Amino acid sequence: MRATLTFELPEDRADFLAAANASSLASLLEDIDNEIRSHLKHGVDLDLDNLRAEIGDVLARAGWRE
Repeated sequence: MRATLTFELPEDRADFLAAANASSLASLLEDIDNEIRSHLKHGVDLDLDNLRAEIGDVLARAGWRE
C-alpha cells in the first residue's frame, strides 16, 4: 500500500510539520508516559507543576525544547 500526502506550502506548513514529525512525536509521548509510569510505580507524588516539569525535561532531552 502506498499513500501520498500533498501540502500547499506555506499555507499548510503546520500540517506538513505535524505529518513529517508524527513518528518522532509518538515516540516522545511514549517517553513521557514511561516517565510518569516510573514515578507512579515508585510512589513519587506528581502535582501538576512537577508533571509539567517532567514533560519539559523529556521534551528538552528529545531536542524539542531548550
